[in-house]
Amino acid sequence: MANQAVTQPCQYCSVTSKSNKEDPIGTAVTARLWLFIEIPQPWAKNPWQGESASLQKVFASIENKPQLWRDLRILAIAPDKTESTPSNRHVFFYTQPLTTSATYTQQHYHIPTDQLHHLLQALVIDSTQIDQFSHYQQPATRNLFICTHTNYDLACGRFGTPLYRTLRKEYAQEKQLSVWQTTHFGGHNFAPTLIDFPTGHFWGHLEPEILDILVHRRGDITKLRQF
Repeated sequence: MANQAVTQPCQYCSVTSKSNKEDPIGTAVTARLWLFIEIPQPWAKNPWQGESASLQKVFASIENKPQLWRDLRILAIAPDKTESTPSNRHVFFYTQPLTTSATYTQQHYHIPTDQLHHLLQALVIDSTQIDQFSHYQQPATRNLFICTHTNYDLACGRFGTPLYRTLRKEYAQEKQLSVWQTTHFGGHNFAPTLIDFPTGHFWGHLEPEILDILVHRRGDITKLRQF
């Protein structure tokens, strides 16, 4: 039989997932350590490919430590128009305590770019050196990380970017709350996706009307269940 022409319009995987009422619960990546590094856009599928040899060497050291490689997730974040500077990079490092805890501990640095690889080495490989970076450390805040990594998955850019803009415009001015674009952390079929740190909650299939409940943590929280 001759091939039949496809008449159905192509849909984003997240649209199909939402139409099928696919439940995101239980699908999030789990990790004890999360590292977010500010990397200028545009991002290729591999956002690190244009970074320094020194940074690549740190990544190679991490890969050579099997337990650390299993425990750690590394993501890029885009510069923020009010919080970033051309010569510095923001770095967030989240650690889940070995004892049961509802939240991660946060270390946030705003460091000169030429010191970035030294900081990462101290954060994840040789913690005895971390004190020398204390003057770059920033106050702890709540951070919302939204995947907008179009070159990894089109759905993340198509749906994540408007969500980021809404959060950035309507909520980022609130005290001790920052909003960041990030590279892919899985679950593109649930785009737009978001991680809320320091709690480490993952959210997917997000809609603008649910953001007040998610951000302010008040109201009918049962409405968050489907996300």
